[in-house]
Amino acid sequence: MAEKRKRGTRAYVILLLLFSLLILAVGAYVLLQIWDFAEQYEYSRPSRTVNAYLETLNRDLWNDSMEAAIADVSRETQSDEEIKAFIQDRLKGGITAVRRGTNSSGSINYALRSDGREIGTLTIAEDTGYRGKIDMHQWPWNKLTLRTYPWYVEGDSFHFDDIYSSVSVTVPSDYSVLVNGVKLGSEYIVEDGIYYDCFSEYYYYWDYLPTKVRYEYNEVIGEAEVVILDADGNETTIDPDAGDIQFVEQFSGWELQRYIDFCEPFTERYLIYTSGLSDRAESNYFALQPYLQPNSDLYARMWDALDGLTWGHTSSTNVGEVTVNSVLPLVDGYALCDVSAEVDTFAIGKGEESRTTRFKLVTYDDGEQILAAALDLY
Repeated sequence: MAEKRKRGTRAYVILLLLFSLLILAVGAYVLLQIWDFAEQYEYSRPSRTVNAYLETLNRDLWNDSMEAAIADVSRETQSDEEIKAFIQDRLKGGITAVRRGTNSSGSINYALRSDGREIGTLTIAEDTGYRGKIDMHQWPWNKLTLRTYPWYVEGDSFHFDDIYSSVSVTVPSDYSVLVNGVKLGSEYIVEDGIYYDCFSEYYYYWDYLPTKVRYEYNEVIGEAEVVILDADGNETTIDPDAGDIQFVEQFSGWELQRYIDFCEPFTERYLIYTSGLSDRAESNYFALQPYLQPNSDLYARMWDALDGLTWGHTSSTNVGEVTVNSVLPLVDGYALCDVSAEVDTFAIGKGEESRTTRFKLVTYDDGEQILAAALDLY
């Protein structure tokens, strides 16, 4: 009897152990299934793929899509290494991704940003062909309304529009422009035949006066070093406030003195004649005539004015200081003189009047003497 009880107890213990092992095995299986599900679920989170992508991108600060983004950038003024180094330096503050939305196909779009600027896009998609350890189509997993497909990078693209520099330079047509040490060719001239402001009124008479051209170069990444060379190949600096007169080689020395020696007596005779001294109009005309170029515009104007000036009411004219402000060579022996003079007149009914007269005088040098061809007051 006691022996039977011992065998029964032993069998019960064995069954209990087997049952416990079964429970442990089932529990372990369930735990493994739950672990596999948790792992599969973790891989199905879009953030995991995005974070992995950003980790690599922030480490290298470069990838094939960035290379493609600058493939069309001109390499004339910068090497590939310089462009890459500049972009990497701009991105060293870090790149982040901001979710933009989901496409109809189910893929997700992100905006890639760096230092507050959008520099590209990232698109990730579900790998619906993936088969994990857990078959979500079988019970009990099919009771869950979860998608556990992992995500992959479907594509990315970059644009660096905000880091391009645009070079626009207007220079005389015989000047050269260098960007980062490379001379720009004629293909970068976007406008030619630009008038000098100091000659603008005279292209009607001489369409072959010097002109300017405008260069544009829009494919520089970062700051561009621009150097301008004059017609002789010397580096020069353009003063934006000086006007185009800075491009004209003015007379100096004895050449300038010739024009001063002409302009001073001419100005005195011109102002006295045109002031309207009626009793001396004819004699004042003949005093001015030797300074006029025959058959010129000014010659005709002064002759035409004679009749009217004989009816003038000016009783006295005194020409004070005459200043030749500049003398600019034009073409074919012509030059443009900028002249100002102080004049005091006394006219019947008006009394004494003091004024400063300014005019631009076109002169002609025939090799022996200088003559006045045209005059415009301003």
